[in-house]
Amino acid sequence: MTEPVSRDLLGVLGDWEGFEVAQITTEAVGEDVFGAPAPRLVLVLRPKAGHAKRCSQCGAVVEKVHDVSERRVRDLPLGEWDTWLVVPRARVQCPACGPTVEAVPWLDRYQRMTTRLAETIARLAQVLPIKQVAAWFGVGWDTVKQIDRRALVAQLGAPEDHLDGLRRIAIDEFAIRRGQQYATVVLDLDRKRVVWIARGRDQAALHGLFAALGPARCGALEAIAVDMWKPYAAEIRAHCPQAAVVYDRFHIVATYGRDVVDRVRVDETNRLAKAAGPGAVRDARRVIKGARWLLLRNKETLSTPAERVRR
Repeated sequence: MTEPVSRDLLGVLGDWEGFEVAQITTEAVGEDVFGAPAPRLVLVLRPKAGHAKRCSQCGAVVEKVHDVSERRVRDLPLGEWDTWLVVPRARVQCPACGPTVEAVPWLDRYQRMTTRLAETIARLAQVLPIKQVAAWFGVGWDTVKQIDRRALVAQLGAPEDHLDGLRRIAIDEFAIRRGQQYATVVLDLDRKRVVWIARGRDQAALHGLFAALGPARCGALEAIAVDMWKPYAAEIRAHCPQAAVVYDRFHIVATYGRDVVDRVRVDETNRLAKAAGPGAVRDARRVIKGARWLLLRNKETLSTPAERVRR
């Protein structure tokens, strides 16, 4: 159905530079994410008289129009209405660039939604899961992910730009979901920012970083902070043998308790058992065998006699 154009209302809700609304059409297109009827508002635009067309490549004003084709793009919802625009997009004959589409400030060249809708989706993707943002606007998960990535690149720069000038980095893993699934994260310690994330915590997850860095940037690394995870250590030795490897204190203490204290405790238990002979094996082993956690505690925290080992 077709409804009369409310110029005052559209002047407040919509501003499409270089175009004006020629017609408003409504459509019924099913249900929204909550199961309620989802009406659609279709605004047919037309070029404003006297508005100069510009080349999308060089920005120069172009008078000659080669041809015109209509594009159907999404815009921000107006109230409960899912809003679409029918835009006559001209292909102009630029003297410098040749045939190219006209510049439309509020519409990217290859996108099927307005810039302001994409910016709204990008802002919501910063605080909500991508799946929920996609469901709210009725777009694909991949579309939201692409918009979110473009916004991050515009704000922070391309990922490869952060790999220049690395001197000291830290490598760790974190769980991304249940079932022992992990991701590897790399932090630039000097600039306090994340420079790399990859699925998994094996050598392949870290290999991508060193491949992107290349031999020259790998050779510039001075120090790498990392836990004692063997796949990480192997990849570091293969690509950055000159870098000082700094193990974090937590894993040093944990490894010392597991590989040193436990090894000594087991050896001493066996030695005492052998020296005591068959009859006194149980009594000789009891003192050390039950002292694993006692040996790992600080002496200052042993406050009662019962917590101390007595011969």
